[in-house]
Amino acid sequence: SLAPACAASAFRALEFLMEHPELVKRNHENAAYLRHRFNDIGFDTMGSETCVVPVFIGDDQVAIAVCQQLLEHGVFTTPVCYPAVPKGQAVIRCSVMATHTRDDLDKAVAGFNEFKDTILEANRNPNSSPVIALLDEQNLEEIEKQVNFENLRRGLDSKKPNIPQAVSR
Repeated sequence: SLAPACAASAFRALEFLMEHPELVKRNHENAAYLRHRFNDIGFDTMGSETCVVPVFIGDDQVAIAVCQQLLEHGVFTTPVCYPAVPKGQAVIRCSVMATHTRDDLDKAVAGFNEFKDTILEANRNPNSSPVIALLDEQNLEEIEKQVNFENLRRGLDSKKPNIPQAVSR
């Protein structure tokens, strides 16, 4: 069951949105604008119609590296990689808010556009394209220290969940 504080918070959030429909409208307009700009560049936004705009990357390491580089340019995004998505299906999630200005969204587009060639190459060759084009050796080594991809994948692939078989009656 839901904790009373969580239920009350969710209820108040819904009340707030009903009291301020202009924020909901602006959020949808911002998401549509960002999605349109990304599609114009040639990025695959996967047909999303929500305020979380995905950009298909494909390659896990490229998704993580692009997110890190965007953050260094003041653009916060979230990579979604294996095992959260199937191998070769990594995306970068862009969470759009009503408080974002067109300048904020244009800054995000400019940041992504800086890595256009690498992103499109990662789309064509998931989990085999080089990340070196994005990062100098020092940054790449730092990422590899933080996330040892091969060990992580081996560990996840070798662990089978202990789920009992369904009993048919």
